[in-house]
Amino acid sequence: MSQSYLQEIIYGKVESYSEDRLSNIFSATFNNSEKFQKLFLKFINSKVPHGKLYSKTRVCFNDGKMKCIADILIYKNNDVKIVIENKIELELTPQQLDNYKNISELGKLEKFALVKYFFPTAEYKDWEIFQWSTLYSEIKIKLSKFLSTEKNKEQFIINQFLKHLENLN
Repeated sequence: MSQSYLQEIIYGKVESYSEDRLSNIFSATFNNSEKFQKLFLKFINSKVPHGKLYSKTRVCFNDGKMKCIADILIYKNNDVKIVIENKIELELTPQQLDNYKNISELGKLEKFALVKYFFPTAEYKDWEIFQWSTLYSEIKIKLSKFLSTEKNKEQFIINQFLKHLENLN
């Protein structure tokens, strides 16, 4: 990790209530907390093995015809393993997720969307949809078992992520 947690969460200077800001905070938390990584991967039931994982945000892909910006990518050994679409205000649409089909590097990966609101009115082929509020609840419950009352870096980092989700309601 080349950047500190605090540097990473403010990188990009995006508005406090934007999807990009939440993506940055998620990524910084993922990159700086092994416990958060384990909790998150278990939450999404990922098949990606633990160890030396890291996250990047707003990665741009361009196939010559179309540009696609991935909200969050999770890597292992410099290979993308998981794609995450982040939605906190706008409705998630199948068309948005279809844009990822045009990117060959992302074809066979695990694909997840984390949303604030979800109205299952359409089929979201090859994608699993989770709500941020469910992730929040799951981490809050598991965090007490993982860290108990000890104060440490991991607890601070994860609590900052949870506070940001609380502010988003």
